[in-house]
Amino acid sequence: MCSSDLLIRVGLDAGWTTNFFKLGMIPESLAVSPDGRWLYASFVGRVHNGNDPADALPGAVVEMDFRNPGVFTRVDLPLDPIALAATRNRRVLVPGVRAGQSEVRCVDFSTRTVGPALAIPYPLTMAVHPSSSRAYLAGYVSGTPSLVRIDLDPETMNPTSLRVLEYVDANFSSRIVIHPDRKSTRLNSSHITISY
Repeated sequence: MCSSDLLIRVGLDAGWTTNFFKLGMIPESLAVSPDGRWLYASFVGRVHNGNDPADALPGAVVEMDFRNPGVFTRVDLPLDPIALAATRNRRVLVPGVRAGQSEVRCVDFSTRTVGPALAIPYPLTMAVHPSSSRAYLAGYVSGTPSLVRIDLDPETMNPTSLRVLEYVDANFSSRIVIHPDRKSTRLNSSHITISY
């Protein structure tokens, strides 16, 4: 849970706050690794105010190890992130916008590198399949709300290709939920449920 630049960790089993972490900036989005060890937060870049170019900051993703809370590793991005989706092996997919164009990249925190870009529709939210072989993106294709599948390289998790799966009649925004026990894909105004 995040309020302004303060991250609050809540113990779901105990039902109370267990830690506070100061992020320094208000995050655009948050994600937790599949094994629950790593927290990721993304930040939109800031252009300088015209008086001091040193005031400018690039977009970025930070990683925190829950075993060493409060210590962050930062990787600057060549885009402004809109969402995050954590994969395995300390890698996170970051869809965002660069110079008016939408793209997704994989950030590898084990090497602190940013992978190549794949052009995508304007992104709203993203989720990674439990196999880490593909991701799903909710976004706009030519102004139409759509669900897009993005295939991932099995070694690097870099996005390799995409295809539009479904167009929807209404806007959607908040999240993608992947359930192993669902038999169909459902899209509505609050979430998208995907079977696998």
